[in-house]
Amino acid sequence: MNPNEKKYAPLGGLDVLEGEERRHQPEPIIRVWDIVVRSGHWLLVALFAILYFKSGKFPLHAYAGLAIMGIVVFRIVWGFVGGRAARFSSFLYSPAAAFRYFLQALGGHAPYHASHNPMGAWMVYLLILLLLANGVLGMMYYSTSQQLGPLGDMVPVEWDEMLENVHFVVGHATAALVLVHMLGVVWAAHAHRENYVTAMFTGFKRVPRDAERSALDGYSIHSDEVVARPLAATERWFNTRRPAIGSLLIVLAVVAAVFALSQVAILFNDDLPVF
Repeated sequence: MNPNEKKYAPLGGLDVLEGEERRHQPEPIIRVWDIVVRSGHWLLVALFAILYFKSGKFPLHAYAGLAIMGIVVFRIVWGFVGGRAARFSSFLYSPAAAFRYFLQALGGHAPYHASHNPMGAWMVYLLILLLLANGVLGMMYYSTSQQLGPLGDMVPVEWDEMLENVHFVVGHATAALVLVHMLGVVWAAHAHRENYVTAMFTGFKRVPRDAERSALDGYSIHSDEVVARPLAATERWFNTRRPAIGSLLIVLAVVAAVFALSQVAILFNDDLPVF
């Protein structure tokens, strides 16, 4: 076969014009998530676990809630001044685009996105909205029930029961979205043959070799040397050979770890000053 011959290689139903010589090259590695995004993401995971699994423990619950609000506000700011993948402009999609992507996903031909795909983008928007909204509701409820927190005794006591119920419902709705998010990450790993969870730890993504080159515009491409040689075989298994299974294993490990963290955090509850 002529080495310069072009061949169409499918990616989720897309026909991508690809040189035959590239078919024997490894998948490109790109730098996507910066340290701010990654640190904020995992802090939110840990704090939400404490908040949710130990929702009845005060003042631990209040501290976790305020910390979450602070991180979310900072992430919003970073969404305008951070790196390419962190900026909202890199994953700004209309509801129609998200629904269209959903239909493409059901048909098995969802296009590849280096940053958040349209469905993932709307998951980010919803989680930010619910975390902030429930943080405000939590402060208001803390004010009515304890006359404490940033709002002190500013909120009418008569609102106590209503705020408790709404705060409870929104909290469970947020947890449900978190569960959908985890399932979506595993699904995307299967659909696009890449491990999104490891990318959120390392900042690097091993992109499917036959992804459209335009999807990588603006991202720095790295060689396999960014992966430590002793970890090369493990990295290839998690990111290329079994990305869906690898993602599921890591997700389960993270759930176990943050649940254990919530159990440890409660040991410090009595030592935290009430505010």
